[in-house]
Amino acid sequence: MKLSKMGLIAAVAAVLLSPAAALAQKAPAKVNTANNKKGVAEAPALITASGTSCQMSDGLFLLTSTDPKTKTKTDVYEVACTGGIGRVIIKIATGPDDKYQVFDCLTTSQPYPDGKPNQLACTLPANQTPMTGLAPFVAKAGLTCDVAKARSMGQTTDTSFFELACSDNRGFVVGAPLSFDPAKEVTASNCLAFEDSSPMACKLTTREAQLASVTALATSADAACQVKDRRYILSTKAGDEYYEVACAAGTGFVAVADAKGAFKQKIDCANADGIAGGCQLTDTKTAKTEDNALYSRLAKAAGYDCAVSGYRALGADATGETVELACTNRADGAIGVLPKGGAQGRFFNCAAAQATGYRCNLTKPEAANNVLTAAVKKARPTSTCAVSESKFIGAAADAGYVEVACADKEPGYVLRYAKDTAAASEAIYCTQSKTILNVTCSLPTNMPKG
Repeated sequence: MKLSKMGLIAAVAAVLLSPAAALAQKAPAKVNTANNKKGVAEAPALITASGTSCQMSDGLFLLTSTDPKTKTKTDVYEVACTGGIGRVIIKIATGPDDKYQVFDCLTTSQPYPDGKPNQLACTLPANQTPMTGLAPFVAKAGLTCDVAKARSMGQTTDTSFFELACSDNRGFVVGAPLSFDPAKEVTASNCLAFEDSSPMACKLTTREAQLASVTALATSADAACQVKDRRYILSTKAGDEYYEVACAAGTGFVAVADAKGAFKQKIDCANADGIAGGCQLTDTKTAKTEDNALYSRLAKAAGYDCAVSGYRALGADATGETVELACTNRADGAIGVLPKGGAQGRFFNCAAAQATGYRCNLTKPEAANNVLTAAVKKARPTSTCAVSESKFIGAAADAGYVEVACADKEPGYVLRYAKDTAAASEAIYCTQSKTILNVTCSLPTNMPKG
C-alpha cells in the first residue's frame, strides 16, 4: 500500500464543476434513445481527446450549452466503462485546442455544496452503483477492504480522492489518477492518519469505530492486557499498520496489523522509540545516569546548558548517536543529535524533538513553552506572544514544524526548526503557514473564527 504524503492535505481542493454548474439545462431524468445513440457514436473521440482511461461499454449525450457572453460552446457526455467507474466528460470548445474536464460518477452523484441535486448525476444503467467502479483502485493500492460506503473527497490537478468505509469499520482515503487509469500509481492512507480538523478527515466511519478493531489486536498480542487506551501511529508502504495500546496495569506496547487487519507483531514500548517517536500513552521513563557528566559537557559545548539528571539512549549508527536529556537546572529537556568524531551536537527542545524522528519521554513538551516564546520573540521582535500550547505538526527533509498558540490571543505561529541547526529560523503566522510552509494549524485558538 503506497501512502500519500503530508502535502496531500494541503493540495486537495473541493470539486467545483464550474462550467457544468453554469449550464442552464438539466440532464435528462431517464436515458433518451436518441441521446444514447449520439453518445455511443461521439463519446469515444472525447475519451481519447480528454486522456481518460475507459473501455467504453455505453455512452450518453447529455446536453449542449452556449455562454451568452463568450459564445463558448460546452458539450456534456456520460460514459460507462467496463470494469471501471463511469465518467462525465465536459468538452469546452475554445478553438483549435478544446478543453476537457472529466468527473467520475461518484463525484457527480453528490449534491452541490448548497444541497441542491447535482445536474450531472449519472443516468446510464451501468453507472447506477459507481462505488463498485473503485474496485481496480482498491486492488492497486493493496487494500483488503470490502467497501460498504464511499464518497468523493475532491480533486487536485492530477488526482481524485475518495473515502472508503470497509465493512469491518476500517476506513481509507484513496488517491486515484485523474485519468482513472488503474495501471498508474494509486495512493492509500488510513483514515486515522487525518485529524478531525483536516480537510481530508473521513466522515463515513467514526474514529471510535475505526479504533475498535485495536482491542482485538491487543488481545492477540497480550491476552492479559485490559485495554485502557489506544491510538493509531502509522502505516507502511507494505500495508502494515501500527497501533499503540496502553493497558490498565500500566504497561504498553505497539501492535502491528498486516494489510488485512490481522495481528502480526507485538513491540514493547521500551523498544518502540524508533517507531514515529515511540509510545505516548505509556510512561517509558527509563533514564540512565552513569554518563550524566559526559552528556552535560557535550550539551554545554553545543550551547544547551543542561546539568543532566538522566538520559535515554535512543539510537546510534555510523554517523553518531541520538539521546534524550533531562536537566536539573532547567525545566525543559531535549533530544540531542551527537555526531561522531567530536563535532558539535544539535539539541532540539521537546516540542520540536520529533524533527529527529524521536519523542521526549523524560520531559513533557509543555516544559518548552518558555523556549518557544523566546523563539517567537527572536523571529518576531514586536511579538507579545507568550506560548500557552504547542503541537508538532510535521517534518520536511530539512526542517520540523511546531505550531504554537499564544496566551494573549495573538494569532498563532508555526516555528520552523532547521534540522542542521536545531534552531527556530522562522515564525510564520498560522494564516500564512499553508501557503508558505504547506502545513496547517489546528490548535483550537489558532483555527479561523466563524
